Amino acid sequence: MPSVRIHPLVAAAHVHPYPYYAALRNEAPVFFDMEHKIWVVSRADLIMQLMQSPHCVVRPPKEPVPAAIVGTPAAEIFARLIRMNEGQAHLPLKQAIQCSLARLDTACLPQLVKKWRSAECDLYALCHFVPVAVLADLLGFAPDTRPELMGWIADFVACLSPLSSEADLAGASVAAQCLLAHFTLLLEGDLAQGSVLANLVQDSEGADRQALLANLIGLLSQSYEATAGLLGNCLIALQQHGMSNDLPLTSFVEEVARFDPSVQNTRRFVVQDLEIHGQQLRKGDAVLLLLAAANRDAAFNAKGDDFAQGRTDRRSLSFGHGRHSCPGQTLAIKITTAILSDYLAQEGMADPLQWRYQASANGRIPRFFSHQEKAI
Repeated sequence: MPSVRIHPLVAAAHVHPYPYYAALRNEAPVFFDMEHKIWVVSRADLIMQLMQSPHCVVRPPKEPVPAAIVGTPAAEIFARLIRMNEGQAHLPLKQAIQCSLARLDTACLPQLVKKWRSAECDLYALCHFVPVAVLADLLGFAPDTRPELMGWIADFVACLSPLSSEADLAGASVAAQCLLAHFTLLLEGDLAQGSVLANLVQDSEGADRQALLANLIGLLSQSYEATAGLLGNCLIALQQHGMSNDLPLTSFVEEVARFDPSVQNTRRFVVQDLEIHGQQLRKGDAVLLLLAAANRDAAFNAKGDDFAQGRTDRRSLSFGHGRHSCPGQTLAIKITTAILSDYLAQEGMADPLQWRYQASANGRIPRFFSHQEKAI
């Protein structure tokens, strides 16, 4: 056990979890947390080994869908998400998504940000809704449907969190049903030439249409929370570390994604006994992979605890690794960079930010508030 102790499943929302992560890497890079019945792994080489291992999968085989949503429309989406599945059956669709995103012309991002960032847009809307609106526009949604879409995505993400209440899950189920119906109608209509949606339909010809629908919803839901966290953490990094005007803004965003990632950890489940770092993991064991700890591992990034915008050899596990690496990594960085650039041009960083982190098992997502709200 490490000498610096934080509950490992709430570390993502802790004010400063990085001393705890450092203690783990140095003292107990692989240990079993008796309270939560889960292995915790914090060193970069060990995490990559497990992420590449065929003996570790993303969902427990006996529970491919969280028990709390089984039998609901949310489960229909969850069960078909590429990132929640294993095997070759999902590879063609993943490749189609990667190809479509790679062909995307992102030169329009600054204009789309200006289009969807209204004058009264507060920091919550900036971080959560502008990324979704921009991505939705790229996907080819009709403008008059976008406000409803925002609400559905906000409600749907509740099904992805183990911290959600029964009311949250009920709302997520309704939202999932609305999203499935809306995407079905969209795919049956005329698709904007060159849009991500049109490219996906072309690239995934012959693929399961329900799987395509589910993963389109998955793209938007990831932009709602993961991109919101990345953008919010960029605003915090600007205040705490500043930014070099001699380097591209993209390099600043990429360093934030490594240094203080919005996705702090992920899980794997052991399907065959294996040994790692002298520890014997058994079939059925759960493993918590601390991606944020690995990003600061000195063997992975020299002086990993230093914020260095100009890193030339930056390595990061924030967007996954191996067969479950995120196909939207480059697009997420570009969207975040475009929104941040527009914000700085319009607002600057005159007023000190106040924030607390949203309760989450794996996400580091700041919620900004005013001085008056803090006093209350």
